[in-house]
Amino acid sequence: MGSYLVWPDYLILVSFLVISLGIGVYHSMTGGRQRTTAEFIMANRRLKVLPTTISLLVSFVSAISLLGMSAEMYCYGTQFLVNIVFVAIMFLTITERVIIPWLYPLKLVSAYEYLERRYQSKSVRMFGASLGIISGILYMGVCLYGPSAALESVTGLPLALSIPVMSCVAVTYTALGGMRAVIWTDVFQFVVMIGGLLAVIIKGLIAVGGVSNVIRLTTEEGRLELANISLDPRERHTTWGLLIGLTITWTHAYGLSQASIQRYSAVDRLYKARIAALLNIPPMILMMTISCCMGLIILAFYSTVKCDPIASGEISNSNQLLPFFVADIFSDSPGFGGLFLSTLYGGSLSSISSSLSGGAANFWEDILEWKLSRLPENRKALINRFLVVLLGAFATVVAFISTYISGPVTQVAVSMIGSVAGPLMGVFVIGGITKVVHWKVRGRPYVTSRVEGVTKL
Repeated sequence: MGSYLVWPDYLILVSFLVISLGIGVYHSMTGGRQRTTAEFIMANRRLKVLPTTISLLVSFVSAISLLGMSAEMYCYGTQFLVNIVFVAIMFLTITERVIIPWLYPLKLVSAYEYLERRYQSKSVRMFGASLGIISGILYMGVCLYGPSAALESVTGLPLALSIPVMSCVAVTYTALGGMRAVIWTDVFQFVVMIGGLLAVIIKGLIAVGGVSNVIRLTTEEGRLELANISLDPRERHTTWGLLIGLTITWTHAYGLSQASIQRYSAVDRLYKARIAALLNIPPMILMMTISCCMGLIILAFYSTVKCDPIASGEISNSNQLLPFFVADIFSDSPGFGGLFLSTLYGGSLSSISSSLSGGAANFWEDILEWKLSRLPENRKALINRFLVVLLGAFATVVAFISTYISGPVTQVAVSMIGSVAGPLMGVFVIGGITKVVHWKVRGRPYVTSRVEGVTKL
């Protein structure tokens, strides 16, 4: 495996990382040079629709999706793929029709600012922000781990090196260039991701003999499952569980998370924010479908050669399936290995930088700003940069803990996000649809105790 990558591969990967850093340096030296929190956090609310659309997409479609979806299809079948189209249409429509018109007029910087306004409580706001920050750190840790594990399985490069390198790159361009750097690196990384994914899909289909062979071999292996309408809650995946669970989780991510609200609020018109959400439907379905189809192609390929790399012990867990497959089909094609690794890095860096930017904004706006409001703007911006570095350090620690994950990383990530998304979304929705609920009932903190109770389940 270590001999798979050659100098063109390393050149492509290093160039990718240098360009990402360069975008951060450029935006730290242009405009207002990120000297105010308005520019650093919100890009002065002057974002354009297309880059905002792309940034929203790649903030949530990460290397976790690429590695985890392919592992899901290979190990468990197509149940996830069949439902993702309906889920994407539902949660993005809910976001565009309900959430954006509801929250955009408030001109929020932090998503949890709404909780203080609605429940008349700073404690509720800080509690919600704390949950969001912790969830973001956990998510970033898994995002750091995913491509690092891939890199180790293909090249032998130790996780102890690849995790800190990727963390440093994301932290550096986010801390230097603020929101504008995050948005434009997302656009660059999206282009790289599309190129890498298409290369793997095309080469994989050629290797297995086309789409018809993939369908035939998937059916023979018992992985073609169109629907499971069972009501048994003990089953791993059912149509109802996926439709309801994923719709709630992704509605929170695209509609109520800090990363999404930060982007919607940073465009200058309500209709532009709504367009950005709707424009995500086709590419979201496309990216999810490509990620899932790669798993089916991998299944067809190893069914053809009669060798399961997991059963044979060539790889230690299903998260390494995609990079192992790429190493097999591109072993005689210099440069494609570097493109694939750049694809994984791009998927992770985009999600990590969005979480870093959003987490720092939450930490500042919800926890620190009211105590340090008299500081000059340049000092406030400097504190925000420090918060980006601090959150990156915490995420790196979580990434090393994530090395003990054995199942598909998608399942782990969805579990982490869902444990916080459900309760927080409930607090937002209850506040939006009724005036009856308050943060205290008979002197007891009702809202925080309900969220706390659900997250402990």
